[in-house]
Amino acid sequence: APPRDPRFGLQNAAVSKVYAKDELGPSIELRNSVKKDNNPVNQKRPREKLSEEEKEKRLRAMQMDAAEHDERRKDLVMKTQEIKEESKSSSAQNDPKFLKEMGNMVYLSGNIDMEERVKRNRQHHQKDLGSESFMRR
Repeated sequence: APPRDPRFGLQNAAVSKVYAKDELGPSIELRNSVKKDNNPVNQKRPREKLSEEEKEKRLRAMQMDAAEHDERRKDLVMKTQEIKEESKSSSAQNDPKFLKEMGNMVYLSGNIDMEERVKRNRQHHQKDLGSESFMRR
C-alpha cells in the first residue's frame, strides 16, 4: 500500500479487526465464525414428524376444504350464468322496437289522415319559393 498522506483521511483512526484491509467486506475469520455460531437465525428448525393419525387428519381437512371450494366455485359459476341469461332477456326487453311501435301509434294512428299530417309537419318542409312563402300558414 502507498504511504498515507497525513493531511487526508481519518486521523488517528483505530484499525478494525473485523474488516480485512485487503477486502471490502468482513474478514474470512468473521464470516466463518458467524456460520459456526449457534445463532437461531442461522439454524434451520427441524420439522416435527407427523404421526399417521395426524397425517390422516390433515388429509381429511384438506379434502373437506377442497370440496367446499368446489361448491363455492360451482355456485359462483351458476350465478354468473344466471346473470348472463338475465342480461340477455333484459336486453330483449330493452330492444328499441318499442320506440317504433310508439311512433306508429302517435304518427300513424287511424284518426289522422294524410292532409292533417302534412299540415302538422309544414314547418319542416322548405321550398325555395321566396322569403314570403316560407313558414306561411
